[in-house]
Amino acid sequence: MATATQTVPAFTPLDGGFITAQTLPDGRITVESWWLNRSPDDSEQPYSQPVCCWTADSPEEALRLIAEFAENFARLTRP
Repeated sequence: MATATQTVPAFTPLDGGFITAQTLPDGRITVESWWLNRSPDDSEQPYSQPVCCWTADSPEEALRLIAEFAENFARLTRP
């Protein structure tokens, strides 16, 4: 059986954000999508904020979540 670190990317860049994946001690994988604010109003530095977070039971499920998050993110950030 493949481990999550072998099959699931820890970082997936997106236009305007990114997706992270982290293996938990019990073997499940937390997948989070992040929006990157490149022109913040309240500070001089860009910052990111979470958009969605889900926990997958297997690497295959985590990869499906990454694909789903990327598709949804692209749809939400279209001009």
